[in-house]
Amino acid sequence: MGNELDGVIVRFPRADGSGVVHELPARICNHCEEPTGKLDLVILEVQELPEHVHPAAICPAERLEIGKGKIHAYIPTRKEDVTVPGLFSDTTNASGLRQITGDAANGYWTEKGSSGSPAFIDGGVQLAGILRLSELGGVHEAFLIPGTVISVFVKAAARDRHLAELSESKGIDPLQLKPLFEAVEREVPAEQFEPAIRAAVDTLLAKSRDKAQPMNDPLAVAEAINAARAKLAELDVEGALNVLQGEVENQESLRQSAAHSEVRLLLEIADIASKAYQWDRAVAALEKAAPLANDDYSIPVMAGDIHVHQGRLGDALAAFERALETAECSGDQRSVSVSQNRIGDVLRAKGNLAGALEAYKKGLVIAERLAISDASNSEWQRDLSVSHNKIGDVLVAQGDTSGALKAYRDSLAIRERLAASDASNSEWQRDLSVSHNKIGDVLVAQGDTSGALKAYRDSLAIRERLAASDASNSEWQRDLSVSHNKIGDVLVAQGDTSGALKAYR
Repeated sequence: MGNELDGVIVRFPRADGSGVVHELPARICNHCEEPTGKLDLVILEVQELPEHVHPAAICPAERLEIGKGKIHAYIPTRKEDVTVPGLFSDTTNASGLRQITGDAANGYWTEKGSSGSPAFIDGGVQLAGILRLSELGGVHEAFLIPGTVISVFVKAAARDRHLAELSESKGIDPLQLKPLFEAVEREVPAEQFEPAIRAAVDTLLAKSRDKAQPMNDPLAVAEAINAARAKLAELDVEGALNVLQGEVENQESLRQSAAHSEVRLLLEIADIASKAYQWDRAVAALEKAAPLANDDYSIPVMAGDIHVHQGRLGDALAAFERALETAECSGDQRSVSVSQNRIGDVLRAKGNLAGALEAYKKGLVIAERLAISDASNSEWQRDLSVSHNKIGDVLVAQGDTSGALKAYRDSLAIRERLAASDASNSEWQRDLSVSHNKIGDVLVAQGDTSGALKAYRDSLAIRERLAASDASNSEWQRDLSVSHNKIGDVLVAQGDTSGALKAYR
């Protein structure tokens, strides 16, 4: 916001109990403007908090900010802290403020300097609101800006900060980036927002650099796809989708002769829309493409994957069953096996472990047959290892640790061969580390802490190499931390608290 923010200072007069006044620079990150005008509130952001200051969480719901409570105020003219008890109304006025009926002396309601004081419900630790300048001090009445209102602006300030940082790092106009932020914010839990938005930006920018491959369809189709992808370089998702949709509408008039072209455009819409978290738009495009390409196995698979993301497990199961029918009709055995695994995944998520196990075993039979038929086909070998792991996961959930251990070791044997055949293949190396961890988890459940510790350390050795090879890969760095934690847990169980502490650190 420019120079208008320079010189803002936040004072912490008693941050550490020593009497030292901490003064830290801050910036105004939200003026808290509403359609009805500005609130008596601004959101400040300090570069860092004093060591002994801990931020308070904000009440996430109105029911947590009403009832009996207290205001903790520092009165500069008296140089004293006061705690003012009162009753926080269960309604707000036309300005969105919550009225307080106080139990303390009038002076505490009319003293200058109390505005901005925090309010908490009795027994609560979350901020219920912030005191405004009193308008009815003579009758022990005042008003709070509710915590739920403050939370909206705090979240908006955090979003704007992420938006500015990401915009600067990627060289993207914030106005183009904002719609994507809003879409991800609607669809993703708050704790997953930051990695999700970064992944969405990266995948869309990567998409912008790809050129449409020439196919047996009109030149206008490739031109529309390339024009849409060019817009993604500026993260103009809506513009990209509009270009594609415009060409879809053009192709609809030529459906009989251009069915292939229309399907390609619809799949492009589905791909971009899903990457931008516009799930319903992606599904609508896939539903439109399905009757034009009944033999395209990828369409119901993509639809099922999107339904899983949305939590629509019934729709996902129906989509994967259609994919299975398509694969069986085409004779593509690998696709049949993959479809069975996806059906098993959904049944497991729905709590139907017996049904999931049956589906996984059907997939395993096919995966084994394919792997035996061509031992040099690494994709089929990896498929088989995945099938063993999925069966192991269900057996663990059913309490059959012996069966699970056998399944995981069958998977491990395959992954050891793959990893040994190509040490540079990071996916196979990570697969191997995952297998060691799964075996370790089962051994812990069986009480074999020594065996579990060896398995976890085998996994750790792989993850240390991967993490060292690419410090920017957040997934590998997280994998490494998980391995240390698992080792620490086993050492605690063995009574080796010193070793556990080292692992946790």
